Amino acid sequence: MLVMINSRLQMKNNDRLFGRINILVFGDLMQLPPVHGRQVFEQPPHMAGGTHFWQLFTLVELTQNMRQQGDNTFIDILNALRVGEIRREHLQTLMDKVSNDASGLFAINGAS
Repeated sequence: MLVMINSRLQMKNNDRLFGRINILVFGDLMQLPPVHGRQVFEQPPHMAGGTHFWQLFTLVELTQNMRQQGDNTFIDILNALRVGEIRREHLQTLMDKVSNDASGLFAINGAS
């Protein structure tokens, strides 16, 4: 994707990297890989030996989870999921949260 962005900006502005425009990239590099295609940070085969765009960026890693702040059990489960190290006790904790009395939500009338 970065290759395509770079090419388009060079066409519009000039031949310098990213058309000499500052680029900010956000995301979770630990998320599940895409179903089709490559990870965003993988070097495309046709660019082998060329500039690896990720080397041009400064990585800033956020280390404090603000959204689940105060729920250390859930934070532990999420961190384990990110790296594929889910344990039995994680699964049990999640299963204990399942409610059999939950209301059903349906996309169309009559599906209930």
